[in-house]
Amino acid sequence: MAKTQQNATMWQNEDKSLVFTVTGTTLTTATAIKWELSVTNRTANLVSKTLGSGITADSATQCTVALDATDTTSLIGDYYHELRVTNATGSEEVVSAGTITIKISTTKS
Repeated sequence: MAKTQQNATMWQNEDKSLVFTVTGTTLTTATAIKWELSVTNRTANLVSKTLGSGITADSATQCTVALDATDTTSLIGDYYHELRVTNATGSEEVVSAGTITIKISTTKS
């Protein structure tokens, strides 16, 4: 079952690591891990990260999504995010979902 209300706040145009702790699946044997950011859960993704391309499985229960400053340069406001895991048997599960608030930055390059 997904952890919901996994909310965070960050500033636009900053490097950020989002660390997720999950239950019910083993991340080190996952065949795929995908994280996406969109305006709502019904709109196209604006930022997407996958295992080996922005996502690392740190342990059996924890992974890190690495956001680059350029991922959020033009984003301001509240966004939906979701982490989905495909386990070794091919079953997919949303393990985390919530809102990320991206605040405007006056010091961005």
